[in-house]
Amino acid sequence: MVDDETGNAITVSCTLQLTTGGEMADDRYRRGPQDRRRINVHEDYEVRYWCEKFGCTNAELADAVKQVGVMAADVEKHPKNKKR
Repeated sequence: MVDDETGNAITVSCTLQLTTGGEMADDRYRRGPQDRRRINVHEDYEVRYWCEKFGCTNAELADAVKQVGVMAADVEKHPKNKKR
């Protein structure tokens, strides 16, 4: 309970909705399309996955993300990330 400037009591409530199943966009256990569209070069497991998928090194992947952004489709089109 909080008193407002008039001296009246005000009740403040907050509802926290919890979800199950890992609703975070970067949840490593969630393998849905939202996670597959973006590359996070700060997560080792993602770097390994994308390097294997694109046939590139960690440095080449990081360079491509820096040049074209985090969207996997754009990185895949990057000339250095064509499968060898």
